[in-house]
Amino acid sequence: FSAQVYFQAASAHTNGSAQRPQAPVCAKARQTAEKERRDMDSQTQKLLGAVVKNTQMCQTTLNKLIGITKDAELKKKIHEQLATHEDISNRARAMLAADGCEVKPESAMAKMSAQMGIAMKTMRDASSRNLAQMMIEGNHMGVTDLTMAIKEAENANPGAVALAQRLQHAENVYAGQLSQFL
Repeated sequence: FSAQVYFQAASAHTNGSAQRPQAPVCAKARQTAEKERRDMDSQTQKLLGAVVKNTQMCQTTLNKLIGITKDAELKKKIHEQLATHEDISNRARAMLAADGCEVKPESAMAKMSAQMGIAMKTMRDASSRNLAQMMIEGNHMGVTDLTMAIKEAENANPGAVALAQRLQHAENVYAGQLSQFL
């Protein structure tokens, strides 16, 4: 009986002519939720863009290095990295496409700059040791770039963060494996 009285009293209080404060609070909550969703979408897109950029740069470099090395074991490591980067790149592109975003291809200037850098570094020394050192440096640069991108995307989609972390982990693992060639 006392619960019925409380419910009737609460109903009578809310059915009065006074405006209910819940409406503005709900509208504000909806606006906040919409802003958070837009922020998440934006951060997710930036993070996935960083993943694609990282994989593109790595693929460009590795495709050039595979033609330079004569070491069968190093070629095997390069093929492993290429396969991983291609898979992660495809996943990131699919996630972006699902959001209606297009991925800009790596600029011709960036490709040319990378290729010139490789040519300069391998002109005098195309040894497995030198190539492995270049690859390790590239892996470390990729890890650093991904670390910053992940930190800047604190509200990104958890799937995008996990993909970036997967690439980050792979870069670390490959750098460790390449140390055998030093």
